Amino acid sequence: MREIFDGYYLDAQGKDALDVMMMDGYGNYVVQTMLDVSIAVSEKRRDGLSEWFERLAGRIIRAKDRIIHLSSGKKLIVTLNRVCCQTFYA
Repeated sequence: MREIFDGYYLDAQGKDALDVMMMDGYGNYVVQTMLDVSIAVSEKRRDGLSEWFERLAGRIIRAKDRIIHLSSGKKLIVTLNRVCCQTFYA
């Protein structure tokens, strides 16, 4: 996960790898898996860094207005809502 968060340069439009993947159908599947893994880490069901969930959740929340219109984006938001017990979109 560190490579996705920190290992890529911005593209010509100023987007990093995570931004691009959230907007792509196949890439979004990777982000959904990252979210599942980060949840498991935060619940101590898997080894990893606890910061993964915080960083990924923050990025999803910031991108919610852009991704809510995509079915794959809605899945990210629904999963995050389920875990956090909050509604991040109206």
